[in-house]
Amino acid sequence: MKKFKDWSIQSKLFAVLGVLFFMVLILGALWHYQSSKEETLDRVVAEARTVRAVLMATRRVYQHQFVDSGIPLNEKTLGFLPAHSLNRISADFKNWIDSGLVFNNVSDRPRNPDNRADVIEMQAIRYFREHREEKERLVSFDNAQGETFFHYSQPILIEKFCLKCHGRREDAPPTIQKLYTDAYDYKLGEIRGILSIKLPVDIVNRAAMQRFLKELSFFVVFFVILYFLIQYLLRQLVTQRLCRLNHNAQRITAGNNVELPANDSMDEIGQLENSLNDMVNKIRQREQDLVITLNSIGDAVIATDADGNVTRLNPVAEQLTGWSLQEAQRRPVKTIFSIIDSTTRKSVENPVEKVISSGEIVYLANHTTLISKDGTEYQITDSAAPIRNGEECIQGMVLVFNDVTEQYQLRREAAENLRNLQAIMNHSPAVICVRDVDGLYTFVNKQFKQLFHIQQKDIIGKRPHDVFPKQIADEMQCSHKAVLTMGQTQKLEEIVPHKDEPHHYVSIKFPLLDSDDNIYAVCSISTDITDLKKQEEQVRRSQKMDVIGQLAGGIAHDFNNVLTIIMGNLELLKRQVADNDKTLKRVESIGKAGQRAVDLTKQLLSFSRNQPTVKTVTDINQLINEMESLIVRAVTPEVKVVAQYADNLWLTQIDPGNFEDSLLNLCINARDAMAGHGHLAIETRNVTLDTNYCRQNPGITAGDYVELTVSDNGVGIAQELQERIFEPFYTTKEQGKGTGLGLAMVFGFVKRSRGHIKCYSEVGVGTTFHLYLPRAEGETKQSEQNGGQAEPLPHGTESILVVDDESDLVELARDFLAALGYKVYVASDGKQALEILAKEQTIDLLFSDVVMPGGLNGYQLAEQATTLLKNAGHPELKVLLTSGYTGKAVFHDEQELFQASLLGKPYNQAELAIRVREILDGTGMS
Repeated sequence: MKKFKDWSIQSKLFAVLGVLFFMVLILGALWHYQSSKEETLDRVVAEARTVRAVLMATRRVYQHQFVDSGIPLNEKTLGFLPAHSLNRISADFKNWIDSGLVFNNVSDRPRNPDNRADVIEMQAIRYFREHREEKERLVSFDNAQGETFFHYSQPILIEKFCLKCHGRREDAPPTIQKLYTDAYDYKLGEIRGILSIKLPVDIVNRAAMQRFLKELSFFVVFFVILYFLIQYLLRQLVTQRLCRLNHNAQRITAGNNVELPANDSMDEIGQLENSLNDMVNKIRQREQDLVITLNSIGDAVIATDADGNVTRLNPVAEQLTGWSLQEAQRRPVKTIFSIIDSTTRKSVENPVEKVISSGEIVYLANHTTLISKDGTEYQITDSAAPIRNGEECIQGMVLVFNDVTEQYQLRREAAENLRNLQAIMNHSPAVICVRDVDGLYTFVNKQFKQLFHIQQKDIIGKRPHDVFPKQIADEMQCSHKAVLTMGQTQKLEEIVPHKDEPHHYVSIKFPLLDSDDNIYAVCSISTDITDLKKQEEQVRRSQKMDVIGQLAGGIAHDFNNVLTIIMGNLELLKRQVADNDKTLKRVESIGKAGQRAVDLTKQLLSFSRNQPTVKTVTDINQLINEMESLIVRAVTPEVKVVAQYADNLWLTQIDPGNFEDSLLNLCINARDAMAGHGHLAIETRNVTLDTNYCRQNPGITAGDYVELTVSDNGVGIAQELQERIFEPFYTTKEQGKGTGLGLAMVFGFVKRSRGHIKCYSEVGVGTTFHLYLPRAEGETKQSEQNGGQAEPLPHGTESILVVDDESDLVELARDFLAALGYKVYVASDGKQALEILAKEQTIDLLFSDVVMPGGLNGYQLAEQATTLLKNAGHPELKVLLTSGYTGKAVFHDEQELFQASLLGKPYNQAELAIRVREILDGTGMS
């Protein structure tokens, strides 16, 4: 194909003309050959129609001359029957028969067995009987030897004269009845058989080919003469003049100053020569205009050819590169346009190759430096674009660049300032946003997007009412208008709904002013003070308990003085009325009441004391074991007591008597909450409370503690009542059935022991108290010396779903697990957890709190989650539950499947890491 493109236009014209003539000759020959075949077939069909007419005429003659004339029928007269004389009626048709044509008059019920129809003839008979309107049929077929034939057929109908010999047998002449036993009982118009002609295809092809070859030689001679005649005329009238025109055009392209003579001819080629002359003059004028324009451009411009060699260079480019046009012309553009990266000082890929090879427009990065011929450096911006001709073929490249050194310095400083400001905004713990005077968001920081779970593209350029619920949007709009109206900073406290609970924010909103002191936007900076509020509440409660303790201690101290006087006088009065039984009985009754007051006062003093009266290093496992029979009797036999003691329990420094009183009080309270029937669980274990737990529970120091857990499955305590249960004289029991000092005494004992008490309770579920008593100091030091360096925590890469309605606990568990390498998902309730599991079916472990709002507790969630993933074809979901209640007491039947792996609260990272790894590895129950 490439060689053909290199031919001269004359050669191309002659070649195309020759191909065109050859194609016309071939197509005409094929058409003529096919026409010859069709004419041959038509001739055969025409002769067959003639034979058919002769045949029918012969039958009629036979009818009149023999059957109806009374001439006796014998073997001689029967020889004139049409079936016997058919081959003698046409000399022309006889020639076809000699050439291989088979002609016969056949039937499916012939009198002559030789005239019985074969397969192809039977198909024709059936065809005519199904299509009575058809008078002839021409098809092709292959015989058993694979030879192809044309089969022509016409139906033979029963006419009136045919019924004489083919109607009823008894109506036929006696000779016919005697000679033929078949072919009777036909009806008028019925098809008795067909006229059948079988002609080999080779006969038709040979006849057509003979005719085709005779006529082909004439056409060949005619086309050859015509081709050379047209070729001669084209050469004289067109190609020689075009070649001359092409030669002049090549000289012009080479840069030669050619003056084309004016052509007086008015034909197309003459007009073309005149147009070329005009075009040359205009190109020269445009060339001059281009040079003037190029030299007037304020940007540097370099143009190249298709090989990347310089063809043009304007004065600005000469100044920046240090090369003149004469020096740079025909040199590679990479030689005069040397660029490096301003930051790395490494060479930058020159755009010429990419532009010329791909045809794309290429822009250099903003930090590109041009090194001129004398070594001077310029910061530049540029673009390189391909130069295309009218056929979109790339002829070269044009490179446009300018000196932006000063702007680059300013831009770099601005970008650095913007980057620093952006980093400050995004890494600030505060929520920051900016809205213009129309209320449209123009900036939000990372904390804002995380708080509202929104993407940058979904909020920039929109108003609050386009994004947030109406109530929140109204509040935002109101404060925004206040800042715009007053033009002053506004400080306010806002409540924003979160997934877990409403959060408190302190917001500072202030106007942003332009250089003319006009407000163009309002900036809002909001800080989450929810944890601070909680800590303040915890401190307030702690201070409240301290005040109540001081008050109770003062009252008890003064009341003790009064009781001392009363009890002393009662003792004296008892001696004076010893002989009066009635009065003595009343005095003793007063004494018992006074003794009860003394006991209550002791409990009040126990609650109010800040230091233990007796400090002893104690093994609480031993104390509980010694009290077990007392506890069983105190709670009645209907309450099942389950005790679980930790192995190698640490020692703690406490008042053993106060501990026994506290434990007994907790057990009796549990008995009353269960109405005398239920499960009571007592459990001990070693725990380490970390700084995260202490931050959430002010008043306790991080360290090692001995934990005592007392749990029941009683009626539970309402959430709003739990913060008052440790107040003296406050009780949830019916009037007259409790003093309200039992839990106050327990609280006082724990605080005097520098410990911590935590209550978990749910109405209808039960109550669990956790007492944390500090590990004895001497035992701690010995254990630390023997323990040596802590072993590394087990890590993993599995996916874990954390579910808890306490947002702080969710964040704590997520941080713990993420630090160990796990992929963590979080949910605030069971419904949200099931939605996450339906989407993320690759989760390996469910880590959930037991008691949660929303009507779906941890056990029910575990059952539904495992069923969900099992039905989806996911491998078995591992489950780890956690609760502030004891993990050893089984309160309900549905808990039995998962209670063995229950992780108690509080837990530290080490406990969580070990338990998670055990569940995932199958070494713990799930």
